[in-house]
Amino acid sequence: MEIEVRNGEINEAITISNQIPEFQDPYDREDYLLRLRGDFLILVALVNKEPAGFKVGYDKFNSDSVFYSWFGGVRPEFRNIGLGSALQVQFERWCLDMNYSRIRFKTLNKHRNMIVFGIKHGFSIYDFKRDQNSDLSKIYFEKVL
Repeated sequence: MEIEVRNGEINEAITISNQIPEFQDPYDREDYLLRLRGDFLILVALVNKEPAGFKVGYDKFNSDSVFYSWFGGVRPEFRNIGLGSALQVQFERWCLDMNYSRIRFKTLNKHRNMIVFGIKHGFSIYDFKRDQNSDLSKIYFEKVL
C-alpha cells in the first residue's frame, strides 16, 4: 500500500469531504473561498494514488503564532491505516516552517474520533461551549508546537 500526502486543491477537498458520512452538509467552494485568504494549507492523502483523506487549515485568527485546523477527514474505507496521523505530521511540519507555534481546532462532542485524535496527537482542551443537545457542545483544542 502506497501512501502519499501532498498539497491539494479546493475541489479535491470538496470531493473527498462528500465521501465522508459524518459530514451531512459539507462545505462548498464558496465556504472555502471565504476562509482561505492569507496563509492557508490544503493537504490531500492518497492511497495507491486514490484520494482518501484531506486536511485544511488557515490563519483564522490573523495571528503570527496560531494556525487553525479547520476541516478534514478520511474516507471510511481508508481509516485505521495512519492517514490522519500522516496528514497531521505534514500539517505540523508546514506550520513550523511558516513560524506558527500553536495549532487550534474545534470539534463537536458527537465526533468522538476527533476528540481521541486530538488527545492522541498532543492537543489539550482549552475551551468548551455547552449546548442543550450535548452532542452539539463544542470542544476547543490547542497544541503548542
